Amino acid sequence: MVLSSNFVLGSSQLVVWIVGHSFVFWAERRAAERNYSQNMGSSSLFISLFWLGFRGLRWKQIIPIIRGELLSLPRPHVLIIHAGGNDLGKIKTLELIEQMKSDFIKIKSFLPEVTLVFSEIIPRLIWKNDQSAFLEKIRRRVNRCIQKFLPTIRGWSFRHLELEGFIRGLYRDDLIHLSDIGLDIFNSHIQDMIDMAVGSMGGLAA
Repeated sequence: MVLSSNFVLGSSQLVVWIVGHSFVFWAERRAAERNYSQNMGSSSLFISLFWLGFRGLRWKQIIPIIRGELLSLPRPHVLIIHAGGNDLGKIKTLELIEQMKSDFIKIKSFLPEVTLVFSEIIPRLIWKNDQSAFLEKIRRRVNRCIQKFLPTIRGWSFRHLELEGFIRGLYRDDLIHLSDIGLDIFNSHIQDMIDMAVGSMGGLAA
């Protein structure tokens, strides 16, 4: 799905990809529902926003998905990745961190000019394997490690502070997926990420 706003950066169009698991899948639908897609991103740009949300997505699928989508979609100027939550507790923490770092480096190797943003793993009120306290510690560790790593390859991470309060109303009844209110906050954070990416690129109104 392509969502655009009527702004320009020079004569170019800014292409933004958002790749991730079910949070991205449902965020796209919420954005269309609320009809606020026109406000996604900086008011100084004409934006084509591509939502690539896959329910149940695991980290190992990220590179194949990006390579596959490059065959048909325009190359992104900004790539936001929201994934990793479905991997916690399923593979060793150090293995996951090293795989994420390795994949970020690979992405920069075939998309060297892309502004790479990691949308940090969001807390869940319950994790499917019922190890909530343990997995919450892992979540924070993974986010912290990736936050420190990304600047070394000219990327950065975004922390979802407003979704870290363990507030029941931000989640659906399954206590895993975000409620409509949670999705609205998540989507406002996507806008923040795009604005920040534009700022880091030196984007100014034409």
